[in-house]
Amino acid sequence: MGNIEFLMNEDEEEIEVSDLIKNVAYSELKIVSVNVWYTDKRQIAVIQVIYFNGKEFFMGNKTANITGDMEKETLELEEGDYIKNIMGSFSKKGAIEFLAFNSIKGKAKQFGKEIMNGLNFTFGVTRRERPICISGFTFFDGNYWRINKLVLDVTYL
Repeated sequence: MGNIEFLMNEDEEEIEVSDLIKNVAYSELKIVSVNVWYTDKRQIAVIQVIYFNGKEFFMGNKTANITGDMEKETLELEEGDYIKNIMGSFSKKGAIEFLAFNSIKGKAKQFGKEIMNGLNFTFGVTRRERPICISGFTFFDGNYWRINKLVLDVTYL
């Protein structure tokens, strides 16, 4: 049996994911927005995805707690648009330092700072796929929680 995952609604109340996606086909679940918070050194620290299940919007969990006065940037997608490509770079310490999202309708948004000697990665989504979930794993670098793994789940169109 899998773990029960919880999400936060707009009133910051914890609700089970199964309640929000119960009786919803994966083809109806959509990513509508991505929030990214930075450390004071403009390092990517926290990511959170906003979803739409065909009836209501809901917020996914943040990859870590927001600490202090962190700057936030957001990618917002129009109706009918979806993420087609995600690329980024890991630092030598394993933290994701840079993320770039491109949508099927040509919207592009970059987060963090590009690094010259990092390890680059790309999630290429085929023309028959659409991302339905993005999540991350974190580690503590001594000052901040940092993202060191990104997971992408897709559905077929």
